[in-house]
Amino acid sequence: MLEAVNVSVIYEGGFKALNGASVQLAAGTVTGLIGPNGAGKSTLFGVLAGAVRPVAGEVRLGGEIVTQHGPAWRARRGLARTFQLSRELASLTVLENVLVAQPHMRGENVLSLLWSRRAVRDEEDAAIDKARALLQRVDLWKLADAPAGTLSGGQKKLLEICRALMLDPRIVLMDEPSAGVNPTRIGEIVEFVQALRAEGTTFGLVEHNMGMVRLLCDHVYVLAEGQVLTEGRFDDVIANTEVASAYLGAQS
Repeated sequence: MLEAVNVSVIYEGGFKALNGASVQLAAGTVTGLIGPNGAGKSTLFGVLAGAVRPVAGEVRLGGEIVTQHGPAWRARRGLARTFQLSRELASLTVLENVLVAQPHMRGENVLSLLWSRRAVRDEEDAAIDKARALLQRVDLWKLADAPAGTLSGGQKKLLEICRALMLDPRIVLMDEPSAGVNPTRIGEIVEFVQALRAEGTTFGLVEHNMGMVRLLCDHVYVLAEGQVLTEGRFDDVIANTEVASAYLGAQS
């Protein structure tokens, strides 16, 4: 579904954040990226999403080379992303935060508002129904009219996933979904992602919470110093002595 092939990224000052890294996200699976801080995980996510342009290598989406295209282009082709720090629109309601993600609304066009009011209203009603269904799945519909800024950290992460799903994505990249979230909400996020995977959605996951990685990931890549150190099933890569030195040792 999505892959980076031998990608390298060099930041200002000559720092090489990625050095020939390659990863593949297979359809209908959850693929994890783990590694110590500074390993290049978020940079690689940025490359996959189109926010970071590599100096070498390429990105393929559904087999098509898309390296030259940015995030908006990739989003229109089924690639959505959430972020480590929640980016809710705090003063808007929970429902409004989800609705803003609905693409290609006729109501955004002045002429449509003037001449196609019924079509605009029907489209808005359909978007609300879609948002309601998503929020009900994560028990946030009861807070639909509350300002999004009043949600807990875990609720904001669930809200971000719902907002991404308004794009009807084939692939969702999640960056640190457990950051700042209590264990109960982490369990809710895990259950939601598992259900979406069962429905055919493909996920990429950057995460430091090894419990979440173990529960969710079908395949794991371990990054260190901008390169893929090893890959495989979670239990296998964690048992790797190089991983224990590069990653687990860095966490202790």
